[in-house]
Amino acid sequence: MNQPNDYQKTALDRLLYTASATARILQITTDGIETVTAGDEGCQVSLREKTGTIEIPRADYIRQFVADRQARSQSLSATQHIDKKTVWTVWNESNNNRYTVTVTRDFVHCDCPDWQNQQEAFDTVKVCCKHGYAVLRQLGFGTLKDYLKAWRTDGKLSQLQAKLTQKRRGKR
Repeated sequence: MNQPNDYQKTALDRLLYTASATARILQITTDGIETVTAGDEGCQVSLREKTGTIEIPRADYIRQFVADRQARSQSLSATQHIDKKTVWTVWNESNNNRYTVTVTRDFVHCDCPDWQNQQEAFDTVKVCCKHGYAVLRQLGFGTLKDYLKAWRTDGKLSQLQAKLTQKRRGKR
């Protein structure tokens, strides 16, 4: 990716503005991308078989970033620890990796490198990797925002979890 000399690429830029993310946004293969030039508000993209550039806003990259991790979480297995209800093990069968996810009222923590990279790049612990999304899905939430909002509403997430468990048992 080409960058103007006066633009300093941040850790967040390196996480968001990748050729694969750009390809997913544009619904093309990475082979079709000539350059991705990051800036303060997003990226300018030039394609191999097209003249001119396409501007992609930062918000589109962030939406794609989240959607990609949510989609990749679908193939993961999440198992809650019996003795520690806030701790889960998430297993990825395709590469046999296991990560530990801890859920609290303020955030979802994972010990995987992606969670650590996001935490550093976004400068907050309120980030979510695919392992975290696998746990949130088990808890009945589609997004980290919805999970955190459930805690803020009345602080009674454990009651909600009990209702979800009863619902799941009823469907079997």
